[in-house]
Amino acid sequence: MLLDGVANVMLGSDFVTVTTIDDNQDWMVLKPMVYAAISDAFASDEPILKALNELEPSRELQTLAGDEEAVSLIKEIIDLRIRPTVMDDGGDVEFIQFDKERVVWLLMKGSCSGCPSSGATLKHGIQNMIMHYVPEVTSVEEWKDEAALISDDAFQRLEERLAAKEEKH
Repeated sequence: MLLDGVANVMLGSDFVTVTTIDDNQDWMVLKPMVYAAISDAFASDEPILKALNELEPSRELQTLAGDEEAVSLIKEIIDLRIRPTVMDDGGDVEFIQFDKERVVWLLMKGSCSGCPSSGATLKHGIQNMIMHYVPEVTSVEEWKDEAALISDDAFQRLEERLAAKEEKH
C-alpha cells in the first residue's frame, strides 16, 4: 500500500495508526485514500502483513559472537511483555540491534514514533524491564529511521514557529 503523503500505516486489532510524511498533510484529503487502500487490501487475497514486510527495507545487522542468547532473550521479552502493552496504545516496538557497547536499539512505531511520552516509556518501562532480565544490557535507546528523523525535524520547526508567535504576543 503506497500512498502519496503517507509514511506508514499500522493496523492493529482495534486501531489504525497513519503516519504522514509531512505534518502539513491535509488529513481530510488523505483519509479517503487511506480508507480505500485499507479496504482494497482486506478485499484482496494477499496477506497484509506479507505485503507490508516486503515494502520495509531489510536491516542486516550483525550480532556479536556470544550474544545470541542475550539477543534471543531480549527479543522474547519484547514480544511477550513489551509489545502487547505498547500495541494497546496504538504503537509498536521493533528490536534493531544489541551493539558492542551492550546497548539495545529499538525502533518505536505507530503512535509511539515521535510521541513525547515514548521517551519515558522507553527509559522507565522498557529499559528497566530488559535490564532486570538481561543484566548485560547497559542501556536501551531509540533507533531513529528516516521517517522518525523527518517527523522530529517537522516537530522542531513547529515548536520554533509557536515560540516565535508566543513571543510576539
